[in-house]
Amino acid sequence: MAGPPETEGKNAPWGRISALLAACAATLIGVARGLDPDVILFRAIVAAGLLGALTCMVRSIIHRFSQSV
Repeated sequence: MAGPPETEGKNAPWGRISALLAACAATLIGVARGLDPDVILFRAIVAAGLLGALTCMVRSIIHRFSQSV
């Protein structure tokens, strides 16, 4: 039998979730502003990478501090 779903508890993929949301937001903003598709793609990739990495780092710091307390 499989374990608990990945979205519950401490194993939730918040980095991936925030990266996908950032990419969607960047895409929608680019389409609304009428930007070229290559610019939209570049901005979506950059937004997803930055926000996903930042979220993973913040969660790692929070997890590290919660273990030491």
